Amino acid sequence: MHDRPTILLLEDDPIVQRVLSAILRNHYAVMVLSDPRDLGQMLDRQRVDLLLLDLGLPHVDGESLLPALARDHPHLPVIIVSGIGDAGTAMRLVKLGAFDYLVKPVDAPSLLKAVDRALTFRQANHASPREPAQDLSPFRRMITASPVMFDLFRYLRSVAPSAGPVLITGETGTGKELVAQAIHECSGRPGTFVACNMGGLDDGLFTDTLFGHVRGSFTGAIADRPGLVERAAGGTLFLDEIGDLPIASQVKLLRLLQESEYLPVGVDLPRRANLRILAATSLDLEERLVDGRFRRDLYYRLCGHRVHLPPLRERPEDLPVLIAHFAVQSSQALGRRTLRIPSRLLDLCRSYPFPGNIRELQALVHDGVSRATGATLSSEPFRRLATSGSALPVPQLIFPSQLPTLAEAVQQVIDEALRRSDGNQAAAARLLGLTRQALHHRLRSR
Repeated sequence: MHDRPTILLLEDDPIVQRVLSAILRNHYAVMVLSDPRDLGQMLDRQRVDLLLLDLGLPHVDGESLLPALARDHPHLPVIIVSGIGDAGTAMRLVKLGAFDYLVKPVDAPSLLKAVDRALTFRQANHASPREPAQDLSPFRRMITASPVMFDLFRYLRSVAPSAGPVLITGETGTGKELVAQAIHECSGRPGTFVACNMGGLDDGLFTDTLFGHVRGSFTGAIADRPGLVERAAGGTLFLDEIGDLPIASQVKLLRLLQESEYLPVGVDLPRRANLRILAATSLDLEERLVDGRFRRDLYYRLCGHRVHLPPLRERPEDLPVLIAHFAVQSSQALGRRTLRIPSRLLDLCRSYPFPGNIRELQALVHDGVSRATGATLSSEPFRRLATSGSALPVPQLIFPSQLPTLAEAVQQVIDEALRRSDGNQAAAARLLGLTRQALHHRLRSR
């Protein structure tokens, strides 16, 4: 039993027990429990890797079990299986600690995908037997099956309690604000999370928005107005698109970071700030350093901790889990049953670069749900991808006058993949279309 992940099914309906057990037993070890009052003893006595929890249980309501499970078993993913297909209920239960929410009757592909994603998350949550397990539950809103993303989560979890700023880079739509929210949740700071987009703010608007003003400081200032720095006191201030800030505003932000001081409009004496700064950009800040549009001292101050979120085209393993997640989300929002996902959808997506990343994929899936006339997600929005002219280019190799041998060419491609992935063999293997074991074997045989 211990060779395979163990799933505990807490369900009082014998028919549902038999159906779900039949689906799961080909892949996992399954235990069944009917009385929720025995759950605590079961979890203390048996190794359980995942809990499938029915809401409509006798004696104890399934929802009421979630807070205790999150407190006593923080690394146990819980998937709710319910006959209530309500988006509000699903969101409430996720906030209480549920990993996912499935609506009865559950089809086999949806159940297995949800279980596989939860177990992948649990495995990544337990870094190694030699390292203490980290609670990655604050990152649960980042839907991923990518080992690279889980490495980022573990790094951010470790630096979250510090007071230093974090710079988050990545293309539009990769989830930078979700990452910032997770860092705040991990930090344990008692204050609130406050977000502001810096794009298009001139220096005057930046100063008033962040630092506020006092009554009478300018025409129309009829009352004191606290800024975002004051609102985020004791918490986290997230500044998105930091690369768009004018130089004058960059000087004021640098003072806030270095001295923890700021001046509201109309105030002569600086005030003290107690907050943590997180910043994000989709721009190349190093390029802006060269042409003088971004201050080096501010850049180095922001880079106390830095993470780069890879674009969706570099995370192909995330396509199936994201499509499944957005299909459920959109189906619930539109008040319809979860739709089956046609297999050809992945083929259409894998050749497309997704310049809008996850946000673009979400919009496509929502459009596919809206257009569906039967029980299957419409492929119409995805067919346009193949004719959009934005398909990924076929790689072109440039050869010297003297051709390398086949073995030399293979080694050069491997070296280039390792360079692009900063030496990460798992990431390099994905770029090459190999398993990590196959790449490791080729490296050893050099």
